[in-house]
Amino acid sequence: MVGCGRSHGLQAEAISQADLMMGPILVRNVESGAVEVGPIKTTQGIVWSVAYSPLGDRIASGGHDYTICIWDSHTGELLVGLITDLGHWVI
Repeated sequence: MVGCGRSHGLQAEAISQADLMMGPILVRNVESGAVEVGPIKTTQGIVWSVAYSPLGDRIASGGHDYTICIWDSHTGELLVGLITDLGHWVI
């Protein structure tokens, strides 16, 4: 696991798979460990960080390619993709 964030009894985690150069994101139930959503596949390269929105309905992922994606935390749907031109301050 590379990065994780928690909200409302759920934990989002990014799993590094260097051989595939993609970091699927899993949303797990904190108590049971069961996967609730995912794997959410992204083309960001390795996902270094994930964070929940204050309401817990969105997940932001920060990638090795210096991009950010915004996901629906309940469905895994990409809502805003590959926000770029952010420099080295993404992770």
